[in-house]
Amino acid sequence: MLTNRLIKLVLSLLTLALISACGGGGGGGGSEDGTPVESSFGAFMDGDLSTKITETYNFDITEDTFISVELYGIRFDQDAWSGAAFNAPVITLFDGASGSGEKILEHAIDASNWFFGYRDTEIPLYFLDHTSAGTESYSLQIRRQSAGTAGAPFKIRINDESADIKSQFGAVTLEDGTAKSTPGTAQALSRDTGKTDMLVFGRHNDGTPDYYSVTISPDATHPVVIACFEVISSRNGISDFVIPAEYFDPELTLYDSALNPVLAVDDSFFSDPHLCQKVTTIGDNTYYIGIDESSALTVNADADYILKYTERRFSATVDETLPDANNSSATAEPIAYGNLVTGDLINITDEDFYKFSATKGDMISIEQYDYDNAEDSSGAIGIYLYDSGGLSVAFNGPVDGRDAILFEDLTTTSILLSETGDYRIKVADDTASIAFPKHYSFLLSREKSSTVESEANNDRASADLVNPTTGTASGQISAADVDYFKIDAPAIANLGISNGDLVAVHVYAEYDPNMKAFDSTGYGSTLEPKISVFDSTGSVTPIASSIFTADTATTPPASEGIRAPYPTLTVTFEATAEPYYILEVKNGGTVDATSPTYLVEVENLGK
Repeated sequence: MLTNRLIKLVLSLLTLALISACGGGGGGGGSEDGTPVESSFGAFMDGDLSTKITETYNFDITEDTFISVELYGIRFDQDAWSGAAFNAPVITLFDGASGSGEKILEHAIDASNWFFGYRDTEIPLYFLDHTSAGTESYSLQIRRQSAGTAGAPFKIRINDESADIKSQFGAVTLEDGTAKSTPGTAQALSRDTGKTDMLVFGRHNDGTPDYYSVTISPDATHPVVIACFEVISSRNGISDFVIPAEYFDPELTLYDSALNPVLAVDDSFFSDPHLCQKVTTIGDNTYYIGIDESSALTVNADADYILKYTERRFSATVDETLPDANNSSATAEPIAYGNLVTGDLINITDEDFYKFSATKGDMISIEQYDYDNAEDSSGAIGIYLYDSGGLSVAFNGPVDGRDAILFEDLTTTSILLSETGDYRIKVADDTASIAFPKHYSFLLSREKSSTVESEANNDRASADLVNPTTGTASGQISAADVDYFKIDAPAIANLGISNGDLVAVHVYAEYDPNMKAFDSTGYGSTLEPKISVFDSTGSVTPIASSIFTADTATTPPASEGIRAPYPTLTVTFEATAEPYYILEVKNGGTVDATSPTYLVEVENLGK
């Protein structure tokens, strides 16, 4: 925990203060404010800040409502939003119509700070408490980052998430307002009838932590529970408008029933923390979760937050063969996607091998449970991956030989597999701890699957078809390579894309340590992709394009999304009546000798 705090302190000292400014003003391609738009939930609305300083959208609620807000600006028209002068749309939520009343939330990205955020600003999930009879009015205002710099078109959609939230979590738990600044004074959380997951809406005040207690109960039917805690706060924006305005920098700490800290994490989940604990003791187990500020410089950044608790319950695990007979590649034990695998390393030279069958184009993840984040584990392990020919497959991120003290969060490695066949996973000692035997576990999952390019698909005429069922395709890029994919009429029909739909193309390739902070998730690639979308006319001018650069670069900004797993970048376009569209993928930076892999996914966002 101390290491994370020191890192955050240094980063905070290197960044400039983020000052939140009000909308309005003049210069830079216009000085007018748009007429407020009466909006409804679930439909995209068009906005344009090329001549207007602000655009405002009114909406009403008649009961407690969970909302999310999607904003596509840079991802909708990157060239217009990130020209010679850096610009980005700023989003503000007001508790009154037409930008009146109190500011509730605001995202304001600047090229010189909040380096996690060179992307469009969104509200992933926020709770509006209906406190009076009748209708309550709210509004969203979108303005230019700089009033003197022209903006560009954007798309915005306000979603009512209440039905989905109630389906998964039941009734929301509200922070009870009592002092709960230590684990011993924690607010006890209880589940709604028939639910395992819980959602808490609270507020962090005056640099004082909040603690909650949770009962986790493996049983004979489900003897293993993976319990996960996530805070949603920074991604929602600033909610306490002190001067200078500051983003709440939350940290999560997990304590066992004896009030001993077992896990602490900061910034591992797109600048909001996320951690998981594997619990295997049958019966009721009490854990305590603390929400605090990570950086010493943001103690006045009071903020609303949502604490999200979810469980994955397993009826069985795949256990290492006993006696130990899987200590070589030739004797690897078979496993499959979806298996939670457990085993033991008996000494420093012991190695355990597992094999699984994969198809070229599978994007897999391996969640690693050892040391701090598994109740039944006592040491740290390293996980290694080998292809069917026995060659080592490199993961991105600090995986092998990781420092278990620094990387206390859930270690997840992801990779796009480039061959069909049997792959091997090797589990070996990690010298971060020396206790033996080391009981360990890992969860093998297939996140996505894709059809791999046929080669040569390096011109439009030979473009490969995006898989019409999954909406995915993948390939490898050499130094001078360009790949083309086609979304043709059958694919449009199966994806449900029609005239007027907003279509997103996500690209999974390079992993960005600035975006993910201490998270070690990557895609086994070093590609810095550029993707362009063309219509069927054969025009050399794309209708949309996006290029990935490091978050610390200022021109152009990266255009990542907030989906999980996180894409390297996302570009969107508005569909017309075209019979097909062409996707172009090329190298946007320096390609190494390994011809790095990537996966593209087409998603219909609707109207």
